[in-house]
Amino acid sequence: MDTLLQLSGVLFGLGSNPDNAFYVDATAGMSFRFGNFGVGVRGFAEAAGFIDYMDTQRFGVEQSLADFNTALDDAALEDGFSALGYTYESINPGDLAASGISGDQEAYLDYKLTQLKNDGYLSEKLIDDAVEMVNLIKFGENPNDPGSDSFENNQSTVTARGFGLLEVPFSYGHAFNDHLSFGITAKAMYGTVTGTKIRFANGDAFEDSLDNMEENTEASFNFGLDLGVLYRMKMLQFGVVAHNINAPKFKGFTDEIQLTDDEGDPVGSPINIRVPDYTIDPQITLGAAFVPSRRFMIEMNYDLLETGTLMDNYDIQRLSFGTELDIWLLAFRLGAYNNLAADWQDWIATGGIGLNLWAMRFDVGGAYSIGANAEYEGTEIPEEARLYAAVSMEF
Repeated sequence: MDTLLQLSGVLFGLGSNPDNAFYVDATAGMSFRFGNFGVGVRGFAEAAGFIDYMDTQRFGVEQSLADFNTALDDAALEDGFSALGYTYESINPGDLAASGISGDQEAYLDYKLTQLKNDGYLSEKLIDDAVEMVNLIKFGENPNDPGSDSFENNQSTVTARGFGLLEVPFSYGHAFNDHLSFGITAKAMYGTVTGTKIRFANGDAFEDSLDNMEENTEASFNFGLDLGVLYRMKMLQFGVVAHNINAPKFKGFTDEIQLTDDEGDPVGSPINIRVPDYTIDPQITLGAAFVPSRRFMIEMNYDLLETGTLMDNYDIQRLSFGTELDIWLLAFRLGAYNNLAADWQDWIATGGIGLNLWAMRFDVGGAYSIGANAEYEGTEIPEEARLYAAVSMEF
């Protein structure tokens, strides 16, 4: 019963809110500089998943309403629960009327929901979602009938997409005088686009869906071009950088996948998937820095454009501030940034440390959202968290 109520809240909460999704990315790199020239290797990967269709029609169970109520009575007796004089805490009497559940059975469900809330498994919002989903349940549906409203026939699907990029940048920088410098970077790029759809009613086929995602990939080559200009004054620096000005594109694909069970038999009907081309949007970033000494600086960066991600409704446009203090071989950094393209996101605090060993530099850092947390299975987690590491060498 606990599992059913948790699942009801989580699934309906995900499906009823199109903004519910996950998005992760990771970067790594290494670079070398030889006078005015530089070369490096960088890797970037991102993955996203979201419910693209929520079937609220097929939520049927084979059990009859009478048998379900009997099961609730047996569970209540086992828990030592009595509805006599019971006061509702999580829902209101009659909230489950649409499902046919009422009276002592409804009171027992309120009791179980309250337990889950007190134990941290369900929030108030997920309880509301669980109530809505329980009211969608249809009793006495035959799971072996393809035309029934049994949950086994539910058509809700989760789309999962991924993109991986390996690039080798070649850079050149030139100082025209003590104030003005210019730089250009040409990048050889190898990108891999992947994706699948998961019909989550077929729980046994979930691993099969992930295997399909590994197989359903399209790889292609392209190149990118970055330009930058820096102007120096006494204690002040101003710069502008244009990234990927040619908008490099990597091919997507269309395919049809057939999920199978452990015996290799087909599960459900084939699923058509379409993974669109992935385009790395151009970005122009303005920057300014106050450098009162060689060991201390304050900087600001502002993205002029919104750039897309794998999520159709999630773009990135950052405004960031930071400061660095150098003490002997160590560089201490603090800062913050905000995604202006997502008004629901709070500011993200950043921190890091660098180690300068003559020709080599090691950098590590992290970021953590400082506003409201998200909730996953009753546990609060930050809306955004990041780790960063890099190694560079100069000759």
